[in-house]
Amino acid sequence: MPAWVSHLTDPARDEQITAVLRKGQRYVKQGHWGEAESQFRFAFEMLVHRYHRAVIGFCVNMLGQGTAQAEDLAQEVFLALWKTLPQFRHEASLRTWVFTIARYQCFDAVQQSARRDQFSEACAGSTQELSAVLPAVHEQYEQHDLRTWVQQALGQLPLAEREVLVLTYIAELPPAEMARVLGVAEASVRTRRKRALDHLREIVACERT
Repeated sequence: MPAWVSHLTDPARDEQITAVLRKGQRYVKQGHWGEAESQFRFAFEMLVHRYHRAVIGFCVNMLGQGTAQAEDLAQEVFLALWKTLPQFRHEASLRTWVFTIARYQCFDAVQQSARRDQFSEACAGSTQELSAVLPAVHEQYEQHDLRTWVQQALGQLPLAEREVLVLTYIAELPPAEMARVLGVAEASVRTRRKRALDHLREIVACERT
């Protein structure tokens, strides 16, 4: 499990944030705007503290642009989160909402970069979990070489396939949450993931020949 994801496994923290959000939203309904803003700011501070590293890691793995560029994009993600914070509807989990907005921001960045012909398909993905789909590789490469090698293979996947693997092995979202993020049925998530893994294996097989 990547270090920036391990601290997200405690749902109690998300429950604390959503409780503050609900309180702020109640103040809005009552017309207490000052109290509402105070609660929203508190919730946002908690949200940033909890998800800052995770969002940066997600952006790095989706775009492969390096930490500095991912930090800039993460700021855009949190700006979008702040703007939509009062409208959070509690229909999905907080984690799903955060990664949904992060995904949209990443796709926007990719499209803008592609129009400038500056987008690179390289992806700096974490391989602690992804390498498990290629067990034979462990016998041929040291861990550092393995990480670089799988990163390069992952970077050759189309973005739509890459995001499924990033959400699965990097963000570690369960299929139900991934379905909400991607806006598809849960069965489609499993199909996309299988197709992406098959494609990754094909890339690896070609590179090994």
